[in-house]
Amino acid sequence: MTDTHRRATVPGRPGRPRASTKSAVARPDSAARITQLEAQVAEVERGARTQSALYRIADLASTAEDMQDFYRGVHAIVGEFMNAENAYIALYDEERQAINWPFFIDAIDTEWPDPNAWEPMGTGTARGTTAYVLRTGKLLHASGDELHRMIDAGEIDAIGVTSVDWLGVPLVTEGRTVGVLTVQSYRPDVTYSDEDEQLLAFVAQHIAAALERTRARAELRQRNAELAIVNEIGTALAKQLDFQAIIDAVGERVAEILESRTLTIAILDPATNTITFPYWVEQGARDREVSPIALGEGLTSRIIRSGRPLRIGTIQESEALGVIWVGLRSESYLGVPIPVGNRVIGVVAVSAL
Repeated sequence: MTDTHRRATVPGRPGRPRASTKSAVARPDSAARITQLEAQVAEVERGARTQSALYRIADLASTAEDMQDFYRGVHAIVGEFMNAENAYIALYDEERQAINWPFFIDAIDTEWPDPNAWEPMGTGTARGTTAYVLRTGKLLHASGDELHRMIDAGEIDAIGVTSVDWLGVPLVTEGRTVGVLTVQSYRPDVTYSDEDEQLLAFVAQHIAAALERTRARAELRQRNAELAIVNEIGTALAKQLDFQAIIDAVGERVAEILESRTLTIAILDPATNTITFPYWVEQGARDREVSPIALGEGLTSRIIRSGRPLRIGTIQESEALGVIWVGLRSESYLGVPIPVGNRVIGVVAVSAL
């Protein structure tokens, strides 16, 4: 027996064939381990980003100057995790059974409801996918084909442009559904995954709680602003200012609070059925020489006669009402009566071109 043969047959002695086998086995194990570690790192990073988002959502509730700031902040945070090129937030008033769409951003669909309007459930826009999520209280993730099947089945109405992919989650806090958060895509190359569903649903829980806190703060600011107006009027009366000075104080304060550049205060003279405009600011410019008008069929007259507020959201609505504008024609208008006892003595109105 030769030396060479003995080396080949000695147990445990390393040889080329055995080393080659070990290497072939080790390489797949290494690749699997690397893949596992990469997945773990990605999960840790995702968790850190999610935790950061939750802190920022909570911070929004205390730092946002107004509701629009809050909505924009929420949209920016969601956009860091998934495509939010087209997104909206809807609010739900359980007592009134109505939906409001205060925030939306959309690259394709421009026909959105008035952000200041509340639509009764089951009517108009409140019969689409948003209403469906509110009725069921569950997340809805549907492709364009699935949305069409739901429309054909009568489960929802076709509202606006149909998405290629639609993902909406209810905003629930303390057992109450307060709204819906939605992202949608019109592009076949942009769709949402199961992970997107889970993440949006998780984040939505914290958004709902923050939304309620922000709304509470906004309502408190509004009440404080209303009290400020009352106090300023009381101060003006105590100083025995003339009527015009009181009107000026009220007009300036209301315009500031509502951030309106067009505001009018109209007063009715019941003896002559004539309406005067002691306060008239249009596009930020004060006009002190607006001609009186007779009580008739204009917007101010309608409010005085009915004793009820009047809101117009579009030029088309005003044309349908046969409105005759005094001054520039407005895209949006809100007028409220000034009551004294059981009489209406005038109107305060704001509008936007």
